Amino acid sequence: MNSVAAIIICFNPDCNCLLNLIRAIDSEVELIIIINNGGLSNEDIKSLKAGSDKLNVVCNDENLGVATALNIGCGVANEGDYRFAVSFDQDSAPEKGMITTLLNELVEYKNTDCKAVAIGPQIVDMRGNDIVYMPFIKFSNFQIKKWYGEEKKETQPVSHVITSGCLLDVGIWSKNMKFDNRLFIDLVDTNWCWNAIRHNYVVLGTTKAHMVHELSEKITKISKFSLSSYSPIRRYYQLRNSIYQIFHEPLMISQRIYLFKTILNGIFSSIFSDKFPLKSLRYGMRGLVDGCIGKLGKNKL
Repeated sequence: MNSVAAIIICFNPDCNCLLNLIRAIDSEVELIIIINNGGLSNEDIKSLKAGSDKLNVVCNDENLGVATALNIGCGVANEGDYRFAVSFDQDSAPEKGMITTLLNELVEYKNTDCKAVAIGPQIVDMRGNDIVYMPFIKFSNFQIKKWYGEEKKETQPVSHVITSGCLLDVGIWSKNMKFDNRLFIDLVDTNWCWNAIRHNYVVLGTTKAHMVHELSEKITKISKFSLSSYSPIRRYYQLRNSIYQIFHEPLMISQRIYLFKTILNGIFSSIFSDKFPLKSLRYGMRGLVDGCIGKLGKNKL
């Protein structure tokens, strides 16, 4: 049976947005696991449970980060014998039928290649008047290719998918494919996908399903370059986890180049796009140092 559990990771969420997400996915999953990393009161939980009878809320004593929250959620799904788990951020906005499409595509692909472990939708950023379809990334040893799926809607192996909207095989997760708790937040999904591929699993992307998702607080355009905007603490984890993987993970040259570009974009974005540029830059530099020496985990900056 292809049963699906949804995992929603929360940290100081907008309860109205969270309730909208629960209602949007309720008919396509058998269980909704909410991992409360902080900010959800007992009254909030009570109101959320009124919106669905499928809720299982796990409350952590502190913010344990995305990776640990995903492992907790997958563990709950595994104990309940759910075959698949689909994860969401608290502000995700999946289109109707997205989970069903992801499930059908993954199961169909598994019929020809049992090593398929996860699938993600194409992400759509709808800020202002712009509608931007984000590309999937594909790596060879020396090349970085972008796949937009403009010619036709299809499902293909890709390098990685983001956590939000990702449907994964819980059975394979339980064997040897846990998320790296030490990363805490940022690049947790990239690290997991690359690790899966190194273990000869297949990660899929599909343009048959889409999900609206903002990849940063805002996007600043300077000439041909797009700069993201994040808090200083997020810059710390982004740069730390990027440089850590460059120096401490067995990556292809193209993957190292990709992460190096991520670091450069993070530095320039800190200066020209972030609300607190000096603090973002300072935190980012500390992240680079910690990543180089392999100092991971939650950092109380």
